Amino acid sequence: MPDVRKGQAPAPIDRDAFHDKFQQSFVDPAFAVENDAIARLETIAWHAYRDGRKAPLTFLAIAQPWPTRFLRFTTASVRCGGTVPQDP
Repeated sequence: MPDVRKGQAPAPIDRDAFHDKFQQSFVDPAFAVENDAIARLETIAWHAYRDGRKAPLTFLAIAQPWPTRFLRFTTASVRCGGTVPQDP
């Protein structure tokens, strides 16, 4: 019988640690012109993290036909900065 592992989730981080981790994505000087916007996004992200909203857009994928699942995935991906997969 396999051992059940417990306590695997990392400890929550404080606001200062969150700030440092968030800012790691924006070290390129090209982002400097958007520092105010990045600070607003960081505040939104901090509130989501603090309140435990890890996946606010969830749905039962198995209950939906494939085109709907694909459309929702690609729409969410594009909203989050990703790109829509293209056919080869």
